[in-house]
Amino acid sequence: MKFISTSELKRDTNKLIRESGHGEVFVVTRHGKPCSILQSVDENTLEQVLFEKSPVVRDAVLEGLADLKQGRKASLDGYIHERKKRKNRAIPARTA
Repeated sequence: MKFISTSELKRDTNKLIRESGHGEVFVVTRHGKPCSILQSVDENTLEQVLFEKSPVVRDAVLEGLADLKQGRKASLDGYIHERKKRKNRAIPARTA
C-alpha cells in the first residue's frame, strides 16, 4: 500500500491505474489526510458496489426480480426500450 497526494494522482493517473491493476493499493491524501483509495476491482466487487451504492441499479434489479416472481418476462431489447421511455419521462426540462 502506498500513499499518494491528489496532485500525484492527477499527474500520474494512467501509471497509477496500471499499477493498481497489478495489485497495488493507493491511499490518496488531500492536505495530508486520507480521502480515497485507488485499487483494482473485479466484476463481482463492481456489481456489489453498484447494487449497494446506486439506487437506480438497485431499483432496476429489484423491479426485474419482482417481474420474474409475477411471471412477467421481456426481451433485453424490450426492457431497454421501456427503461429509456421511463427515463425520458422522469427527467424534467431544465430552464435557464
